[in-house]
Amino acid sequence: SHGIILDTTLFYPEGGGQLGDQGVLSQSAKKVNVLDTRIESGVIIHLTDGDLELGRIEGNLNWGRRKQLMDHHTAVHVVGGSAREILGPHIWQAGSNKGERYARIDLSHFRRLSRNDLDDIEDHANKIIDNNVSVTKLILDRADADLQFGFELYQGGPPKHSSIRIIKIGDHDVQACAGTHHDNVGEIGE
Repeated sequence: SHGIILDTTLFYPEGGGQLGDQGVLSQSAKKVNVLDTRIESGVIIHLTDGDLELGRIEGNLNWGRRKQLMDHHTAVHVVGGSAREILGPHIWQAGSNKGERYARIDLSHFRRLSRNDLDDIEDHANKIIDNNVSVTKLILDRADADLQFGFELYQGGPPKHSSIRIIKIGDHDVQACAGTHHDNVGEIGE
């Protein structure tokens, strides 16, 4: 495969448990498929099945895949917030993975979850989605974010930068997260 670096891109690189974007890069009549998007040392690399010349390039995201990733990433926040609401504030995200066809969230808890626990979390999450709660995206200095929201921000692990992106789903969930998300949780669907 080939690696193509652009001066600007809308392709999201793999990170935070979310897969990288796919799509097509084109130059004049030549097109190459973007098989994956990664970031290394702050540089976004489009992994493609061919090369292009230095010059103007147009990118087209696989929007259907991106929407699925946004659905799953936003849903992980909703489910995590619902688990904290149902089971208690001690619930902590221990890991997650957001793919095109699936999403997974790993939660810490002092016992195995029962079927009733899972049903209650699902019902609560669906109420949040039915209410179409808005998703606010903020960029804050880390110290200000800590003062405003506290340690709960770091469910997905601590960010590496002094300026951090916050995803706030109404009063339901707030986390430091640089992934792709919807503007309203109703866009996820049940």
